[in-house]
Parts: sequence; C-alpha cells; structure tokens
Amino acid sequence: IIKSYSELKILDKSSLNLEKKDYKYKLKLGEEIYIKETGIILKGYLIDIDSLDKHKLNDEKRFACFDIAINKENDEFIIRNRKAGDRFTPFGHKKEKKLKDIFINLKIDRYMRDLIPILEYKGKILWIVGVKRSNLYPVLKQKGNIICFEVKEVS
Repeated sequence: IIKSYSELKILDKSSLNLEKKDYKYKLKLGEEIYIKETGIILKGYLIDIDSLDKHKLNDEKRFACFDIAINKENDEFIIRNRKAGDRFTPFGHKKEKKLKDIFINLKIDRYMRDLIPILEYKGKILWIVGVKRSNLYPVLKQKGNIICFEVKEVS
C-alpha cells in the first residue's frame, strides 16, 4: 500500500521497484535510443522550422524543440534520471527551481520521480522528458534549423 497525495494505492510488489537505479545514456542528433528503465524511445533530430508542425510545440509531454547552434559531430545530449540538488528553469519562468519542488507541485509520486528521464545539454537540464521543458534555448526564430526531441512509448 502506498500513500500518494490524497489517495492510497494498492500495488503488486513485483510491479513496483522502489530501489533507485541510476542510469545515463548519450544521444547524438539523428539517433534514437531505447531507455529500458522507463520503456520509452527518445529520438533527437535537426529539422527546418518551416517543415515543423507548429502544434507539436505545445505538446511538451511528447515533443520538445530548442534553438541550439551545435556542432553535430561532437555535441551530445545526456539522458539520465534525477540527482540530488538538480535545478531547473521551467518554460516561461526566469528563476531556477529545485527539481524536487517541481515534482511535488505536479503531484508526481515519489516512487516515480527517479524513473523520469532528464535530458541534459552541457550540464543544464533542457527537458524533464514527458513532463516539462526548460526556458533554455526557446524557439524564437522564424527560419532555419532547430533541434527537436520526440518520445515514443514502447508497448
């Protein structure tokens, strides 16, 4: 039995893994990676903003785009689970917040928080994958290439 905010949940012990296991993956543009701890595939690619479906920009649960000028050959993105002390600037905010506080405000269960992937670039959190994107590298331009990441669930 787990207390989750205002409700009690009865879960099968075999379906619940409360032991934290750190994970870390490297992702280069043009690749997709299977994150076995969460059962999702994360894909990163470069796209011309003219060919982008603008409705996708509003779906931060499955899709996130950033205006980052990178060297495709050397730059890589890190996908990992949270670490103690992680800080994040949510989209539309100016101040950093503790990742822990964001999870609490969004009412994400404590036992689920360590499973949620974090997309990081140069030591900064870009996206809490499937939850919220950061205020870093917003897409403001009307022409040119942007970097997008997309989540696919594996059934």
